[in-house]
Amino acid sequence: MKKNVVDEEKEKRAHEENTVEGDQARQVRVDAVEEGLVGELLFGEAACSGWKVSGAEEREEDEEGSFIMRSAPIGTEAAISTFSTDVFRSTSLNRSSFPKSFIFGTASSAYQCEGAANVGGRGPSIWDTYTHNYPGFFISLPIHSFEIEPSNSMLEPFVTIFHWDLPQALEDEYDGFLSPDIVNDFQDYAELCFKEFGDRVKHWITLNEPWTFSKYGYADGISPPGRCSTWQNLSCTDGDSAIEPYIVTHNQLLAHAAAVNVYKTKYQVSQKGIIGISLACHWIVPLYDTELDQFASQRALDFMFGWFMEPLTIGEYPKSMQSLVGSRLPKFSDNEIKLLRGSFDFIGLNYYTSYYATDAPELSEARPSYLTDSLVILTSERNGIPIGEKVSL
Repeated sequence: MKKNVVDEEKEKRAHEENTVEGDQARQVRVDAVEEGLVGELLFGEAACSGWKVSGAEEREEDEEGSFIMRSAPIGTEAAISTFSTDVFRSTSLNRSSFPKSFIFGTASSAYQCEGAANVGGRGPSIWDTYTHNYPGFFISLPIHSFEIEPSNSMLEPFVTIFHWDLPQALEDEYDGFLSPDIVNDFQDYAELCFKEFGDRVKHWITLNEPWTFSKYGYADGISPPGRCSTWQNLSCTDGDSAIEPYIVTHNQLLAHAAAVNVYKTKYQVSQKGIIGISLACHWIVPLYDTELDQFASQRALDFMFGWFMEPLTIGEYPKSMQSLVGSRLPKFSDNEIKLLRGSFDFIGLNYYTSYYATDAPELSEARPSYLTDSLVILTSERNGIPIGEKVSL
């Protein structure tokens, strides 16, 4: 893989970026102000396809620990200014450590549990193609099954409609999420799910971590469908890291809105379920106590979380993205804005780890890419000290 500008800059700054799978527990509270749009906030992988282990009780009062999600009017500035960087440390966690309404669960993803292609009625997906082209991609793959029918009345399914397993036929026909044609096809697919399973499924998640799908599939090309600029990754045979991630995110958002619209207009009243989306977000802390690094932290959140959350709440991408990405960033029509705004009953949030952010204006001289457009470098260390204790399973 060819070394990119971000790698070079990290070497210059003696920073080391890693992929620690989680670091610290934090007490999190989002407090912003957008037209009273409120959604339940589910934490962790339980927000993906999986089971709720116990029935959710009536929500606690806000001061007692329930979580609300509202969008900051511009970027994540309001959220940044209200978050404390203090770390909540605990040597002992148990059920009483969480609010009564906190939902515990376990999860799986489509490619892990839906069987082999052309077996049991499933056709090939882009994951089948990718993993057969790169057989060393997985060291091992647990084999198990997932069923909608609960085996215990205490279990309740949370079903994700799309966990990155796009049918290969749609990738071949019109390049999948690079085409607006995906929106109607995704709506039809979602409606089929509502028809077949809506009597048993009361919690629907349209997309799991659309940021992950856009970044790893189309910016650095290390995940299906493995597209990116060849200068970004020599393993990529096709793609454009400066344009495609933004197109894919745009179409994912429109597909989400279309699925939510059909559920709310045709099925929600009779099936009495709720529908939302699961987003991923690191927590970002300024590397140094400077205004430039504070703004860099805000931009980093804009380019990861705000990229999805702001269209869902205010109908447009973060101002920082509009400014830095310019004409490469798609725009929503008036009708699309109406469908997008408030298109969720809850927001799932998958959190893995935290990073320091530092301002990197020199990246403006690099080739355009989603990976450098934010003009931010992320690192897990400051002065050689990790941002938190490294953990592993």
